[in-house]
Amino acid sequence: MRSLRASNIPTVNNRRCLDEAFRLLQEKSAPAVAVVDASERLVGLVTSETIGRMLVLHNARPPGTRLDRGADLPEHERSPLREA
Repeated sequence: MRSLRASNIPTVNNRRCLDEAFRLLQEKSAPAVAVVDASERLVGLVTSETIGRMLVLHNARPPGTRLDRGADLPEHERSPLREA
């Protein structure tokens, strides 16, 4: 597999906020932002489409609920990016 560092796809650590991925999408005019773990392994991709879907879900959820994929899962199995 080709290194992400050798590509034009920006990367964001999975512990960072979604806002940072969105900022990179805009600043770099990139089709996606690669989400990597502490070992720099690819764990996901964020696109304008996935951010749009998250916003729709966020606005449709009942007040007081969290937008956390796998909130009942152990920390290491949860969604890579979290809401700010």
